[in-house]
Amino acid sequence: MALSETAGQTPEPVTPEPVTPEPVTPEPVTPAPVTPEPVTPKPATAAPVTPEPATPAPEVKASSVRDGALTAASDDSVKELKTQGGAPTSSSGWVCDGQVRLEDPRKRSWSLGRAAFRAGPGYERVVLNLKRLGPGRGDVAALTAESMSTAKVRAAIPGVARPSLGQTTVSLHLTGDIAGNLGVRAYRPKGLRLLKEFSVYPAAGGSSRVLISAASDQCFRVRVPDWSAKGPNTRDAKVYIDIRS
Repeated sequence: MALSETAGQTPEPVTPEPVTPEPVTPEPVTPAPVTPEPVTPKPATAAPVTPEPATPAPEVKASSVRDGALTAASDDSVKELKTQGGAPTSSSGWVCDGQVRLEDPRKRSWSLGRAAFRAGPGYERVVLNLKRLGPGRGDVAALTAESMSTAKVRAAIPGVARPSLGQTTVSLHLTGDIAGNLGVRAYRPKGLRLLKEFSVYPAAGGSSRVLISAASDQCFRVRVPDWSAKGPNTRDAKVYIDIRS
């Protein structure tokens, strides 16, 4: 048998040729669109607001003017009295024309305090509160009351304004040893039919002028029963001014 020529021969080593890989160009990647999630804003919490305290009106003070109701008992307790010396402390009945002057029988010093307004049977009342300051320093405390047409107030009484409401005005001039001034202008009492406006003005020599305007032609009476009913050491006195139609 013939042997192959290659039998027993060692094959030559084969060196593989280097393979150069083809360059690979990456395909561009398009990012998927991103839809942002909706953001719900949180509701804003308002800071707490502390309200500023209200400033009261400068004209009328609660401590100086008061509205109220008059009971029959308190009305009946007011009697017409005269002092031991004969100086009147109340008008003798209703005054529809003319002037009335009342005096403190003792020399005492007073201060005008608050005013109150009340409705009585057939009339309406203003109450002026006087506070005792001490012994008198000059002329005796006195008041002069008169009524006039509201249209004539400014001409008859210098330094005051004519009331804007009412046809008749009752004027009280507080003189002598009565100090103080409420500083009230055109106060309109609540719940009253006859009384329209109440004002207090400073007057000459430290005195005070009280103006009370009424709806129509009215009669008035004025009383200070505490000046005669109480002893010399009384600490307060009330001036009652009643107005009726």
